[in-house]
Amino acid sequence: VLMMEQVREKFNYGGDAATGISQLVLVGLGGVGKTQLTTEYCYRQYGSTYGLVMWLRAEQAESVEGDMRRLCNDLCGTSIKGMSTQEVVDEVKAQLYRCQCPWLLVFDNVEDPDVVQKFCPHGAKCGH
Repeated sequence: VLMMEQVREKFNYGGDAATGISQLVLVGLGGVGKTQLTTEYCYRQYGSTYGLVMWLRAEQAESVEGDMRRLCNDLCGTSIKGMSTQEVVDEVKAQLYRCQCPWLLVFDNVEDPDVVQKFCPHGAKCGH
């Protein structure tokens, strides 16, 4: 329960003025419960805090790219056929930037933090 409160406080009082997005990184050895804590946080906050929760597998850039393509298809409602990965990523970022609904974007099992920065939207006011 304490960890859950700490996560909620970070998002309530955190936030980077440069990006407009609060980011929280959970770090620890494999199997200590990072994904479980995040899943529980999403479950408890969906509906009351967030209208949209997105979960991306982030072990490798390729897995994030695949999930971003699926997310783009769901968010945009238009065909992504023929779009490059960068075009897809840019479209998802644009959709989240314009989104008026509070959202949470989870990158799970991140091995390389630089990968996340490539896919993380900046400047949105409603996102974590």
